Amino acid sequence: LFGVFLRNQEVIIETYLKSVEQRHLAGLEYRQQINPQISNIISKLLIEIDASHVGLSELHNGESNAAIGLPFLKFTMLYEEFNSNSNSVMRNYEKVNTSSYKSLNNVFKGGIKRYNVNNYLRDIDSRLYFDLVGFGVKRIYICPIYGVSKDLAFITVSYKEDTPLSDEEIFTKIFVASQKISALYNGYK
Repeated sequence: LFGVFLRNQEVIIETYLKSVEQRHLAGLEYRQQINPQISNIISKLLIEIDASHVGLSELHNGESNAAIGLPFLKFTMLYEEFNSNSNSVMRNYEKVNTSSYKSLNNVFKGGIKRYNVNNYLRDIDSRLYFDLVGFGVKRIYICPIYGVSKDLAFITVSYKEDTPLSDEEIFTKIFVASQKISALYNGYK
């Protein structure tokens, strides 16, 4: 009887592990399908609004508190496009705790945010301020991307120079891009 019990446990564990592996493989396949589409959306956005840099960062749970298991919310920039007056910043934004940037606390509350790189931004988020000053950025837009039941990612658009486009035009283009990307993410079941 004990042998039958152990064999049943082995079958249950094996079935579970196969299920996890199949889900993982399906996720990788879906990621390969949407990667070029997301890259195209980001590239098109950079050109349409003549930005210096456009990035897409995804939220994830990298680790958790050892004592109570509360997850840390992190982000990683996975996609970026930049024009000739900018450089890649992606390597600076890998597995970053969202708590490191105070302005991210408000990103998922109320839509697209615009920040000029000035004393106001320094007062509300000094880390973001000094990052942007170091990159030569004058203005940044941050747009949330929502899932069906969770916050998924955010788009950042930065300008090193003034643009003739109005905020309304920029907001509209960013919002449209965010909706397209959201639809791709939400297509994964």
